[in-house]
Amino acid sequence: MDYSLLKDEELVALCKSNDSRAFSVLTERYIPVSGLHASGFYGAPIEKEDLVQEGMLGFIAAVYAYDENSSASFSTFAGHCIKNRIISALRSTGSAKRIPAEMTVPLEERQDSPSDQLTPEESFISQKESERISLMIETELTEKERNVFLRFLQGMSYKQIADECGCTPKSVDGTLQRIRKKLREKLS
Repeated sequence: MDYSLLKDEELVALCKSNDSRAFSVLTERYIPVSGLHASGFYGAPIEKEDLVQEGMLGFIAAVYAYDENSSASFSTFAGHCIKNRIISALRSTGSAKRIPAEMTVPLEERQDSPSDQLTPEESFISQKESERISLMIETELTEKERNVFLRFLQGMSYKQIADECGCTPKSVDGTLQRIRKKLREKLS
């Protein structure tokens, strides 16, 4: 199957059934989107690469939280998740309050900018980054962590996750804390 010919929504459905190749292809498509959103915060005290990584965490959440029956396309939903995650990262450092509105550039204005076109080198790096994220989730998380992580990304409460995984909500919280720590360490 040639995954590159599939629509985003079809790839999302495959991702939800743990198809790592579909996840890699979808990730490759959305790293540039994360880069575009991150570049909208020039002058921010957080480096662009770090903002891109935060955006990709938002993308991962979007993949597993997307509702196929929604009226919004996956690209719209993912774009909002990516942007919200970046803004959240800026707020958590206290820097978002100091970014004047005039320092941000609306995405619509940046999309046609020739400076935002990916060079072959950037495209290659983007592909490698998507492969790295997919591999990291597959190899760095234990089976229990992957199960908890996927359910969390689907929007389930700690209690719901605990009920499905046969553990306590406190155990779910501890597992999610470990996952966050692993992902931060590996993505930085």
